[in-house]
Amino acid sequence: MGINKILQGVMKYRTTVKPGIVQKMKAVTDHPKPIALVFTCMDSRMLPTRFTQTDIGDVFYVRNPGNMIAPNNLSSICDCLEGPAALDMACNIVKVQDVVVLGHSDCKAMNALHAVHSQSHAKSKDDGVDSDSLVSRYLLQIGKPTLVKFEDLSKCNSAALYFESEVPNLSFKAFIDPEKQFTLIDRLSQVNTLQQLLNLSTHKFIKHQLCKGQVRLHAMWFDILSGNMFIFCSELQRFVEIREDTIDHLLCQLKINDKKQQS
Repeated sequence: MGINKILQGVMKYRTTVKPGIVQKMKAVTDHPKPIALVFTCMDSRMLPTRFTQTDIGDVFYVRNPGNMIAPNNLSSICDCLEGPAALDMACNIVKVQDVVVLGHSDCKAMNALHAVHSQSHAKSKDDGVDSDSLVSRYLLQIGKPTLVKFEDLSKCNSAALYFESEVPNLSFKAFIDPEKQFTLIDRLSQVNTLQQLLNLSTHKFIKHQLCKGQVRLHAMWFDILSGNMFIFCSELQRFVEIREDTIDHLLCQLKINDKKQQS
């Protein structure tokens, strides 16, 4: 049983890393200072604290199928409140300045979104996808703008997609996998990751901070097969792998973008 592995893991934790973790917990108990809010997928292969080498108290994490955030026009629906509520708490109460949407390759939620969408346009309904399931309704409800953008991608071939934000200076263009090194579902995942930035920016309680540059939005994407992490670069209009020969340029570009938002 799965619970057996979990309980055995607890026992291993008690005899190995517990003392060190308790000390770190005590150090941040009274004055935790999270540096970012990260929306990522619930996929069991996604271990963002390891990929980013962040520690206890560093980051808020919100996990759900497909790293999705309901836009403002859906936030009144009870099952879509989790993301906006986390955004409100992190940015308005704790005053976190960086919000990251972290997508990934081989995303089962994106597989499901694509399958349900394909089924709704197909004459045959025997592909095994339950379009009436809760997860299907959730994905279609929040993922509709992603699907629209993805259809635009298939029409424009190698041209850049335009992501229009309600917040001035936050609209951008993006080339999705121009080298064609990823699968169709991976490209859908990258489009979805970028679309969630627009979803975030629709919420009234965050627009002022975004306009003033007090909160910054970032899109990151993890390739599970290679273990490589990417970040969307607005200057290059594409996801760029974070590595030794790109990190300095990426950090410099982030500073430039920060100054533009604050001006």
